[in-house]
Amino acid sequence: MSRSTCAYAIELETIRNLDTEEAKGYVQLFIEDLKLENGLNPDDEIPSEQVEYYRDEEEIMKKIFNLGDGPDETNGCLLKQFWWLCDLFGTGLDGLGESLTSPLTIDALWLKPSLLDGYYNPPFGFPPHDENIGHLTLEEIKKERELIDGCLEETYEESCPVPVGRLPPEMLEREIKEWNEIVLPARKDYLEWLDFCIREKTDLIIIET
Repeated sequence: MSRSTCAYAIELETIRNLDTEEAKGYVQLFIEDLKLENGLNPDDEIPSEQVEYYRDEEEIMKKIFNLGDGPDETNGCLLKQFWWLCDLFGTGLDGLGESLTSPLTIDALWLKPSLLDGYYNPPFGFPPHDENIGHLTLEEIKKERELIDGCLEETYEESCPVPVGRLPPEMLEREIKEWNEIVLPARKDYLEWLDFCIREKTDLIIIET
């Protein structure tokens, strides 16, 4: 199954430290938008069979805005909340660079020292989810930038997990093509994401689906 990645520069502490009434207003706005998405008007009463669904969605959003601990079961989908949150508060980094010719996935970076290697923990204290919502704080972004500095100068042979001599010629040719056409352009874009966040002093949210 193909996957793609979206990234947003965002200030997480700003969201956590909003005035209580303002935070409640955003939660209410989210519920109104959710109603519209589901074919309801914002003032419509929630159908009885959907009350639990809306309550869980609202509890997740309350946790994001520091208004509660979240639902008892935290296995629900977080995508709606994080897409909404990033669209409202974040700066989309997709297309920031001109090099990317294919949808970037974290797997495509082949970065051994990366903080995102298996690191898909959403912010705000949520446990890892299948949607692969990850984040780096500004301090982590700075560390990541140091860890992968020079990654554009690496060769395929240096990054390949298997000694090149053991690969069949057809596979070697295919992987070198992927290295040149996908991996290096993806690394360039990822570096530009990190540099943008460092310049703007923001955190980073990555949503891979």
